[in-house]
Amino acid sequence: MDWLSFAKEFQTAIVGVIGFGGVILTQVLNARYARQREDAARLAKQTSILRGALAELKLHRESFAITADEVSESDSPFVQFPIPKRAITSGLMTELGWLPKHVLDDTLYALMTIDEIGRRFSVLAHSTDGEYVAFNRENWPSVQKGLKNTLPKLDKAIAALEDVK
Repeated sequence: MDWLSFAKEFQTAIVGVIGFGGVILTQVLNARYARQREDAARLAKQTSILRGALAELKLHRESFAITADEVSESDSPFVQFPIPKRAITSGLMTELGWLPKHVLDDTLYALMTIDEIGRRFSVLAHSTDGEYVAFNRENWPSVQKGLKNTLPKLDKAIAALEDVK
């Protein structure tokens, strides 16, 4: 049996094998491209969450550092401190799991520290209205010391997030 007669006799089988091979190849390539798209989407999401958390931590760190070193020249018997509120990451709490595991603990600890500052300082406060906490001047150095003590926690989380870049 020569090739021509073989091809004539098994023409349907040959076309079926070639067609099936094409279908399998298409499925394999589609799965590969889908994985690449998912990886790119995951990386984009992780990057946006990371950058949002990093920006917020840097902003609060700068604010705490300035306030911790600030000397009030006012004649008022009270010093007011705005209660820190997270703007970006408060809506991202369920998404923080997208961050790499080695930075997640430090980031969560730093964010919880920001949330706790207003509540912790309310013990020393003369009054609070939900937006600001007012302190007697004699308690202000304790507040400043507390702010200085939070800076290393924020620095650790910031460094961890910056290392991911």
